[in-house]
Amino acid sequence: MGGVDNSHYSLVIAAAQAAGPCPPGGEAAWGRRVHGLTVDLHLIAQQARQDIERLESARTFIAFLEKIEIEESSRRCSRCACRRGRASRSAPNRRTPTADKR
Repeated sequence: MGGVDNSHYSLVIAAAQAAGPCPPGGEAAWGRRVHGLTVDLHLIAQQARQDIERLESARTFIAFLEKIEIEESSRRCSRCACRRGRASRSAPNRRTPTADKR
C-alpha cells in the first residue's frame, strides 16, 4: 500500500482552509467535513486532468462558414436603441458573406 504523497497533503490543507476553523468540541464533525472536501477536491482534480488531456490530444480542424445571418434584434444600436442596421441593409451591393463550399 502506497504512502501519502505531498499532493495529497496539499489537498488536505486546502480542504482544512476551506472548512474554516474547527469549533471547540466539534473536532469529529470538522474532521468529517475536511475529509469530504478533500475527496471532492481530489475528484475535481482528476476530472480536470482528464479534461485537459482530452483537449490537448484533440485534433485541430479547419471550419468554413457557409452562411452568416444577423438577427433583427442584433441590428439595434446598443447606445440609443435606434435601428441603424436597417439603413445599411438596404445599401446597394450589400451581400451576406458566404464561404466556399469545398
